[in-house]
Parts: sequence; structure tokens; C-alpha cells
Amino acid sequence: MSDPIFRAIAMVRDRLIRVVDLLQAGDVPFAVCGGWAVAGWVATIDEDATRTTKNVDILLRREDLDRASEALAVGDFTLLR
Repeated sequence: MSDPIFRAIAMVRDRLIRVVDLLQAGDVPFAVCGGWAVAGWVATIDEDATRTTKNVDILLRREDLDRASEALAVGDFTLLR
């Protein structure tokens, strides 16, 4: 993947996978929302219609924010509140 657009998509996809892995390892309940959630659903119907976005949106419960922050810090992520 030498094309910059493919590298950029791969970087965001890898970021999503890392965040999901860290939250699961920390036993933090979450949901992927936003563009990546829509892309996952669309892919089940028509892979050719799938689109991605440049960010990763994660839905967390307020009471899990501290645990999520700790879990994400392991991967050098900062939780934006």
C-alpha cells in the first residue's frame, strides 16, 4: 500500500483495532459509533458501498470513563472528555 490514501485508511483502522483491544483487555464496556460503526453495518449489506472516516468514535458510560482512560493510557491514548 504505497498510495497515501490507503496508508491513511490503514492507520485509522489500526487505531480502531488497538482501542478496541485495549478497552476489551481492561474489561471496559463500550460501543463503536459514528462512521466506523456505519461502515461495519453497510459492509454486511454491500461491501462496495463501505466508506471510512478519519476518526474513531467510541461510546462509553460516564461511570466507566476513569477505567477507560486507564485502559487506553496503556496504549498511549488520551481520552478526550
